[in-house]
This record gives sequence, C-alpha cells and structure tokens, in this order.
Amino acid sequence: MYYSKKEDELERLEKIISTDFYANAISTLAIILTIAIFIRQNYINNKDRKKETKKNWYMSVIIQPNLNNIDKFYNQIHQRINNNINTLKGITDGRFIQRQKARANRTLRDLRNDFLDNFVTIVQSYDKSLATKINKTINDLQDLCSQQIDNYSNTDISQIKKKIYENRSSLISLLYEGIKEEEEKWYKRFFKWRRQ
Repeated sequence: MYYSKKEDELERLEKIISTDFYANAISTLAIILTIAIFIRQNYINNKDRKKETKKNWYMSVIIQPNLNNIDKFYNQIHQRINNNINTLKGITDGRFIQRQKARANRTLRDLRNDFLDNFVTIVQSYDKSLATKINKTINDLQDLCSQQIDNYSNTDISQIKKKIYENRSSLISLLYEGIKEEEEKWYKRFFKWRRQ
C-alpha cells in the first residue's frame, strides 16, 4: 500500500514535471525567438539609419550647396558659346577664324575643367560611378559646344541653348540618382543574408 502510494505520487510528479518541461521549452523558445527578432530588427534599424545619414549628408554637402554653381556653370557656357558664335559670324577675314575657334574651345574647356575640379571631385568622395557618369555628361556638353563652334555658320542659337539646358537636366537627374535606392528582391536579400 505504501509502495503504491509512492508510485502514484511519483507518477503525479512526473506528469507535473513533463508538462512543466514542455511549458518551459516553449517559453524558452519564445524568449529566444523574441531576442532573435529584436536583434534582427535592431540591425535593420541601424542599417537604415546609416543610409539615411548618408543621404542627408549627400543632400546637404553635395547637392544643395552646388545647385547655384551648376546653374552658374551652365549660364556661363551658354553666354560664352553665344558670344563666340556671334564673334565668329562677325569675322570677315578667314585667317582669324581658326584662331578664334581654338580660343573659344580653350575657354570652354577651361570652364569645364574648373567645374570638374570643384564639383566632380566632391561627388567622387560619395560615389565614384556617379562621378564617372557626371564626368561623361560634362564631356558630352564639351563635345556639343565644340561641334557648334566648328559649324558656327549653320548654328541656331536657340537650339544650342536648348541642348545646353537638356544637358543640365541630365546632370541634375544624375545627381538625384545618388539618393535613390534600388529595392532588392526578397530572395536576393535572403541569399545575401544566408552568405553572411
């Protein structure tokens, strides 16, 4: 009788322990899962905060202070090319045309180089590929201006202005590409996360 009572007590104790074991295991897993979610969310928040800080720096250091410089550069280009074409059209002695073309191209090249030195080097500190794209856009502008100077007798001043400011629009849109994010597909993020 004493033995069977002890066995009943042991069985009751085993039931309590086994149910408590499962409850403890489930609560332990829940705590581990909660901690893992917290750590992951904290990692994502820190990463987003860094991206946002970098975007704010880009906007406040590169784009906003240089918008006036960009406008000034394009206005100078437009004024110089107009003046040079009008000067070339006014030359009656053919001997001076080549010299004036070379002088005009040199002046435009100097303007471009000053702009590249003062602006593109700053962009390069942020993103080298973006700086390369901007450099290409400015070189396209230089090519456009050189072509217009070489063909000064057939140029239309209003078309030149339009093309110069189209180039400016391309440059501005490139600048704003620097803050756009490409959203990665979920499966790319998953495999990137698995590799880490």
